[in-house]
Amino acid sequence: MFKILRSNKGATPLLEMMAVVAIIAITGSVVVPNFMYATERARIRSDIQSTIVLQSAKDLYRVEMGTSPGNEIQAIKDRLIYAGYLQGRGLETQTEEANWIVIENQIRLDVRDVQFSYRIYNGFSQSEREVMYGLPERN
Repeated sequence: MFKILRSNKGATPLLEMMAVVAIIAITGSVVVPNFMYATERARIRSDIQSTIVLQSAKDLYRVEMGTSPGNEIQAIKDRLIYAGYLQGRGLETQTEEANWIVIENQIRLDVRDVQFSYRIYNGFSQSEREVMYGLPERN
């Protein structure tokens, strides 16, 4: 008497939409964390390059003048700027918690107070890590 009509027309588009949403969610979970730390990595990379420039200027000063420009970072920066080996503009770290320190006559970027995550740590090359001091141990 009564005919029961079954229609599956609504199920297929719903499943397709759920699949698309799932793919977008998975892609977002992979991509977003990489972008979250991109700014911090860029600041630290800038500081690494500034550290290399500072060390190079210090070495050049020592070779040309026959003496070290000092043992404290502020004295070294002041003497290198005064002698014309560096320009004073932009000679500060870009990362708020990072500082320059002198260890065994080498200038290093002290990042002990910077909140690193595993993703940030793995983003640096071995040569970049050599410039930094106080990196956390890799887990």
